[in-house]
Amino acid sequence: FDPCAASAGLEFVGNTTGQRLPCNGADFEPVAVPSLLELGRVLPVFIFGFTCQQNVLTVCNEVRQATQKRMDGIICVAYVFAGLGLTTSSFLGYATY
Repeated sequence: FDPCAASAGLEFVGNTTGQRLPCNGADFEPVAVPSLLELGRVLPVFIFGFTCQQNVLTVCNEVRQATQKRMDGIICVAYVFAGLGLTTSSFLGYATY
């Protein structure tokens, strides 16, 4: 399967430099999941990454006076707690071996 084959010769919309699409000459190799076990390990992380972003709207609705500065602070605190949780679980996982 070559995703660029159908777009050969097309140009970017609004392109005035005459450049071709970036796929021309590029290699495409699909990512194959070697086993169902590996898919079971990867898929939850992939889905979690895309579903968490919708929670920001819910949090924004709950915050009193939801300014950009306050939301940035809340997001930073969430990142710190997520990082601490991941770091703690990784050290505890390492400690079991």
